[in-house]
Amino acid sequence: MIKLEEVWKRKKLVLLIMVLLISVLLYVSFVFTDITETTRHGITFWNVLFKGKLREFYIQNENVVIANQFGNSIGSIYDFPVYLLFALWNFPLWIYEKVTGYYALDTFLGLLWAKSISIPFVIGINYYIIKIGKKIKGEEFQWELSVLLFLSSVMFLVPVLIMGQYDALELLFILIGVYGYIKNDNKMFLFWFAVAITFKMFALFVFVPLVLLREKRLIRVIITIIEGGSLLLFFKIFQKLYFIPSQVGEEYLSGHFSGYVFQSQIGFAYGSVSIFFLAFLLVCMYCYFRKKPNEQEMGRWAIYVSFLGLAVFFITSLTHPQWSLLLLPFSVLMICCENEQDMKIGMWIDTIFSTGLLLAEFIYYAWVFNIKTSVYTLAGKLFYDGKKDIGYSISAMIGEMLPGFNIDYLRLIGGGVFVAGILFYLYWSHPQTDKKKFEELEISYESIIILRILLMVVTGGLLIFLMV
Repeated sequence: MIKLEEVWKRKKLVLLIMVLLISVLLYVSFVFTDITETTRHGITFWNVLFKGKLREFYIQNENVVIANQFGNSIGSIYDFPVYLLFALWNFPLWIYEKVTGYYALDTFLGLLWAKSISIPFVIGINYYIIKIGKKIKGEEFQWELSVLLFLSSVMFLVPVLIMGQYDALELLFILIGVYGYIKNDNKMFLFWFAVAITFKMFALFVFVPLVLLREKRLIRVIITIIEGGSLLLFFKIFQKLYFIPSQVGEEYLSGHFSGYVFQSQIGFAYGSVSIFFLAFLLVCMYCYFRKKPNEQEMGRWAIYVSFLGLAVFFITSLTHPQWSLLLLPFSVLMICCENEQDMKIGMWIDTIFSTGLLLAEFIYYAWVFNIKTSVYTLAGKLFYDGKKDIGYSISAMIGEMLPGFNIDYLRLIGGGVFVAGILFYLYWSHPQTDKKKFEELEISYESIIILRILLMVVTGGLLIFLMV
């Protein structure tokens, strides 16, 4: 058996350079305007702080001007720690506005700075993927492959390179917490998950299964979950007592969390039941009643149940494209912690289900994959002549190319590929699945990476083609 490093050691540098160059080009070419709204809220922090009106932070963000080219913000929907981090990152933009009197987000460099808040966190995410991988597999962990898989993934392409969204923030905190969990460092585990949960409550989908996997004493389970949510509870109370509430409404803080987890329902004797809650409860029961893995196995199980907890959310709920980033590091770790002969199957399954997700997103999220995502950045400056409506989307273009065809079928096909791929991936990657039952694929590692890079180029090309 030819070892992995021998197969592509002469090509890995070329592949890394290729994916980095393409990533940079895509990064400076597109942006989804949500980032501008949250950036404005971060800048507002300094305005109200130095005016002695910090208590008015949320109401001052109602209908505030983002920039001349982006209009007004509706209001702030996240808990205060998110905006505090945005305030720190965007302090240079606040200085620019005070010195010049112009809106920072009307400039290309200001917009690029705002979008770049994710970059240090993406670097940190890859750093902890490698640390976790080496903790599980030792020096045999293929860190170069893990970086290539991460950077070439659709689940990095859309959330970070195209949209410029910021779920990388809580994802880094989640991974640090997972690393503490695998090290059996309970304080590290609890602290970083408490921070992650405060930023976005999706971290609970990883935290709760991990607690139940290791801890079987019910009282200790309850205490640990309370400890994990304690920082969020503190800020909820602080926000309630300190800030003057805005018209947006306190129920929207935490980013509309409850609305997403309970929106998909099926009929039941008492009316209906949340599909996500049902599926996540099954995950929790599985983790709790399953025999505790020994410490040698705990790392692989921790990665698996983390992916499992997030996967049930993605296959049972309507999710936004940027959230798919949360799945990515756990998928990468499950692949790269396998034996060399088994990795190609994992890479291939990951590529299949993420491509299905991208197809479904093309059709459903027309307001993301449209000209507006390009006009404010490099792609727009180079290719947009103002003749086409900025709402013209990839889904509309496909509809014109296929007259008489219901393009919603493509969404259903893409969603089906995604769900089927995730379910099969959960079976394949289960720590107790016998990988010997699967065929050894003849396709090379670098071929799969090149296919993923090609998908990045095609996506960027389609967004540019909309403008010409």
